[in-house]
Amino acid sequence: MSQIVLCLAAGAVALLARFSPAAFAPAGFQVQSGLQQPAHGAGLSASADAPRSFGALAGMAAAGMAIGAAAGAAGRCQKSASLLARRSHAVKIYDTCIGCTLCVRACPTDVLEMVPATINAAKQVASSPRVEDCVGCKRCETACPTDFLSIRVYLQDRGPVDNEETQYSLGLDLVDWFVDNDMLPYVDDWEEAGGFPKDLHRRAYQAGVYGAFWPEKYGGTFPTAEEADMFHYFIFYDELARPCASGLYGSLMTHSISLPPLLELGSEKQKEAVARQIISGEKTCCLAVTEPGGGSDVANVQTTAVLDASGTYYVVNGQKTFISGGMHADYFTTGVRTSGKTGNQGISVLLVPRASAGLNTTRLKTQGWHLSSTTLVTFDDVKVPAENLLGREGDGFLAIMRNFNNERLALAIIANRQARVCLEETVRYAQVRKTFGKPLSSHQVIRHKLMECGRHIMATNGMILSICAQKARPADSSEQLAGAIALAKVQATKSFEFVARECSQVFGGKSYLRSGPGRVVERAYREVRVLAMGGGSEEIMLDLASRQARL
Repeated sequence: MSQIVLCLAAGAVALLARFSPAAFAPAGFQVQSGLQQPAHGAGLSASADAPRSFGALAGMAAAGMAIGAAAGAAGRCQKSASLLARRSHAVKIYDTCIGCTLCVRACPTDVLEMVPATINAAKQVASSPRVEDCVGCKRCETACPTDFLSIRVYLQDRGPVDNEETQYSLGLDLVDWFVDNDMLPYVDDWEEAGGFPKDLHRRAYQAGVYGAFWPEKYGGTFPTAEEADMFHYFIFYDELARPCASGLYGSLMTHSISLPPLLELGSEKQKEAVARQIISGEKTCCLAVTEPGGGSDVANVQTTAVLDASGTYYVVNGQKTFISGGMHADYFTTGVRTSGKTGNQGISVLLVPRASAGLNTTRLKTQGWHLSSTTLVTFDDVKVPAENLLGREGDGFLAIMRNFNNERLALAIIANRQARVCLEETVRYAQVRKTFGKPLSSHQVIRHKLMECGRHIMATNGMILSICAQKARPADSSEQLAGAIALAKVQATKSFEFVARECSQVFGGKSYLRSGPGRVVERAYREVRVLAMGGGSEEIMLDLASRQARL
């Protein structure tokens, strides 16, 4: 009830702010030329304030929609400030604007007419006093002769996610804002440093990203486990991949694969004690399953956990490798063998605290994913309390395997978004880079390369959206779609590999440098192999799909 009151109050504030933005701007926001935008580094004061803040955002969005309805006679749609910033399409023309004013003539409103027709003038649209009148028709993109803006119209299709009147717009705004303010400005520096600040987990929670998809009772935020569907999942991972940030999403969101076994198998006491801390970003957790001698063969786990004679603790021995986020994790969700049974019958899951004596971590030097702190974890007679067993002995295999389906779908989403980022970077470069007296994009062979990349991305995008639509139906479980998800992962990573190579060819030597205009493509090129191998190799994925097809 209190949240409803807060939403209504926030809506009233937003309505008043329509007439006096500076007077009613929320704390931590700046008012610039009629737009309310989050100040750099601003966040919620404490994790306990998160529900109130999300309620305020929802209230502001609802108020914006109400204003739009009132202005229906004018045929214009009012939107929340963050939505306006994202939907001001002409701002994204970057440095290739030639001042032709075709976008101004195509616009059905007077938004663009308020801006002087000069080179790069379209970038000033966000500061136009009439920017709230943008109806999102994208006619400016279609009319623009530069930057291949039309390519975005079909490469960026996200199904119902792109409908601003749906439940997805608020979630998209939350993750967009976090990526723009807390990731993109620092990615290059983090890449060179080989890591990111640990408090990014907490900041991600405060921004409404880290707590998404988890039960509200343990601190989950919009969209919670109770209200989210696969399209929410799609937009979050699609946007988190936008910076092409060398495995940042893998380490930042490692709780997405390490927490589900705890929520599925753990006792209420375990969930209250650990899950809440992990969801809020106060503590971090990683999944430790892969072993030096096992790879994708989860049923062949060799790490042992032997219950002592008193039954009070397990003694764990073995090694785990390629563990994302392992250097900084506070807990390890660990796959172990707890009985003499062979195969999947003897697999259990233990929650192992980092502080346990005998647990050692070593950072692995990798080709890519420099921000994921890929780790070798060694257990040498590590004593783990018996109460840290999740579920019963032998329950671990199915929980781990069910977890893999969402991980594989996330990797497919990430790979395809990074491929699209590569293509967008390359299109912009091809229009300003001149060879033999004309832009690269005027050469037929280059145009064909770009369209081949677009073809791969579109096909993969359709495959992923189809799976999301099927998973959104209650009758279709992850187990039934395991084969389709496996094929989508293979399709996405193979397409990403093709696109990264072709884009690198267009950039030439600039894509071999870690700085300059080709740095994003260079970074993405190093990500290709880990996405193809992580979560199950191409060979394992194809065999899984064939077995589910009963071949």
